[in-house]
Amino acid sequence: MKARALASIALLGGLSIGLAGCNFVTPQATTNHYDPSDGVSGNVGQIGLRNAVAIVNDEGDANLVLTAVNNSDLDISLRVQYEAGGDKKNLTLNLKPGANNVGYGKRGQRLLEDFDPKAGSLAQIYFVYAGHEGLQLGVPVLDTTFAEYAEHGPTVKPSPSVSPSTAPSGEASTPADGTDQSGTEVSGAPSDAASDPAANG
Repeated sequence: MKARALASIALLGGLSIGLAGCNFVTPQATTNHYDPSDGVSGNVGQIGLRNAVAIVNDEGDANLVLTAVNNSDLDISLRVQYEAGGDKKNLTLNLKPGANNVGYGKRGQRLLEDFDPKAGSLAQIYFVYAGHEGLQLGVPVLDTTFAEYAEHGPTVKPSPSVSPSTAPSGEASTPADGTDQSGTEVSGAPSDAASDPAANG
C-alpha cells in the first residue's frame, strides 16, 4: 500500500515538473510586439513612431497621421521620405520632447502630395534624422470610408477664383449722365439743351 502511494506521489511530482517546464520553453504571446490598431509602429533612434497611417483622397494626396514620441530632451527634425511619380519627396516633422500628434485634424495635416499608393495598399515610407540609422515602414493606406478617419482626410486645395471685370480691359465705363468717374462731362455726350424738346421749340 505504501509502495503504491509513493508511486502515485512520484508520478504527480513528475507531471508537475513537466508541465511547469512548458512555461520555460514555450514563447509567451504577451512578449511579442504587435500593432493593436490599423497603423504600424517602429523606432528611429530616440523617436518612437506609433500607429502610422496615410489617409488618401481622390486627388492623389495623403495626410500622414501618427504619434511620434520624442524620448530625448531636445527638439528633433525627423525627415520623412516617400515616392511620388518615380521621384523621392521629403517632408520634415519638427518634434518636441514628449508625445507629438502628427496629422490630426484639418489644421495639423502633414500632406504627402502626388502620393502614388492607393487605399488598401502599403506605402513604403522612410523615416530618419541626423546621426541615426533610418527606418522604412510599410504604412497602411486608408481612405475616409471609416468614420474615425473622416476628419483626417487631406483637404482639397481650392482652385484660385477670379473676380469678373465690370468693364472690358482698356475701356472706361461711362455713366448714363455723360460724366466720367471724376464728374467731368465726357465729349460727345448729349447736352441738356439738345435732349430737351422744349428748348428746340
